[in-house]
Amino acid sequence: MRAYLFSGAVLLAGCQLTDVQQSSIEAESAFQPGVFTPVSQNTHPATIQDHIRMLMNQMALTMQEVHDNTAVVVADFVYVDGAYDKSGLLGQQVAQSFMNELHQFGIKVLDHKTMDYIRVTESGDLVLSRDYTELRPDIQASLVLTGTLTKHRLGVMVQARLVDLKSKELKGSAQTLLPSEQVNALIASHSRQDMPASGR
Repeated sequence: MRAYLFSGAVLLAGCQLTDVQQSSIEAESAFQPGVFTPVSQNTHPATIQDHIRMLMNQMALTMQEVHDNTAVVVADFVYVDGAYDKSGLLGQQVAQSFMNELHQFGIKVLDHKTMDYIRVTESGDLVLSRDYTELRPDIQASLVLTGTLTKHRLGVMVQARLVDLKSKELKGSAQTLLPSEQVNALIASHSRQDMPASGR
C-alpha cells in the first residue's frame, strides 16, 4: 500500500535545482499516481483554492496512516468562537476546496451529502442534500477532515485537521491565513450583489 509521505531529497548528479523545482520533483515522486500541483513559494496565492492547496501540501508532511484504501469524509469548517452546529459560506467553501485537493492527491474521498437517487424537479435534477433523513447513515469512513476559522485583522486563520473518527486521534494538521480580500471576494447565493458581467 502507498503511504502519503514525502520521500527524502532527490539528488541529481551534475544538476543544480531551484527550491521550487526540487520540491516539485520530490512531491511528484512521492504522490504518484495522484496529481500534485504545488503553488510556487514565490507566487502570492490568488484565491482561497490556492491557499487550500498549500494547506494540503503542508498537511501531507504530517499525515499518518493514510493509504490507498483509507476513506476520508470532509466536514464544514466552523468559527472557533462560534456555534459548532452552524457553518457559513467560508466554512463550506473551505470544505469543498479540501475535497478537491484530497482527490487530486489520490486519497479516497466519500461525499456524504450525495443521495442514493436523483430527485427530478422543476428546479433541476438534484442529487445533493442537507437533509440527514435522505442520506445514508452507514458511510464507511475512518477519517474526517475538518477544522476551525478565526477572524484576524488581516483575514481569517484556518486550522485544518485530519481526525480518526473512532479514536479521535489527530492524523494530520495544517494552518494558514486567508487574506481579507480573498474572504470578502466570496458572494453568498442569496446576496443582492451580482457577479460582474463577462468582459468588464
